[in-house]
Amino acid sequence: MKNNILLLTGIFLIPLFSCQDKSERSLVETETNVIIDIPIIAESNDEKSGLNTFEIDYTFSGENSYSVSNIADSEKGILKIQKVKPANGTVLSIPGIKKDYEIYSLRLEWGYKSSADNDFIMFDSIDLLSVENTLKDGIFSVNLDEAIIQLINSINSQESSIMVKITGNSNFNLSSIAKLEIPVIVVSETITPHFALF
Repeated sequence: MKNNILLLTGIFLIPLFSCQDKSERSLVETETNVIIDIPIIAESNDEKSGLNTFEIDYTFSGENSYSVSNIADSEKGILKIQKVKPANGTVLSIPGIKKDYEIYSLRLEWGYKSSADNDFIMFDSIDLLSVENTLKDGIFSVNLDEAIIQLINSINSQESSIMVKITGNSNFNLSSIAKLEIPVIVVSETITPHFALF
């Protein structure tokens, strides 16, 4: 009887010792949004120069950086990022702008860097007043689908970072938080573990 018990126990243990990890690695594409908030601070030119000026009342600027590793989202299955590709719908929006307000100049500077770079590699700045834009319900919006392609295509790992900077002049105090929303397609590696018998 005792021998039978030992025999049965051995039979049940065989699968545990005769299987190996056959985990599979595969690439999946997931749609998500990169959202970068850009705090903008305006400074009166009268305070800056001590002179009365009527042509340009305020100078404003703001910048922020974003680590691509922040795109990782276990709930969406985005874990080990391999590549980020641009999708349609990139919009920069700046709230708090009334119809009688005037922006004299508005430029966007941006760049990227990888883990091997010490400084950001910058692209040509963009005159945001010369591209497609709208003003609705106090929100100034600019479509940046064409401009974003080169930047996003430069991202090749989750160690990459993006830097965005806004500068300009206006006749009002543009102290606000701009938002850059970039729809992207993330290519990430997934690991599916399963076991197989020898």
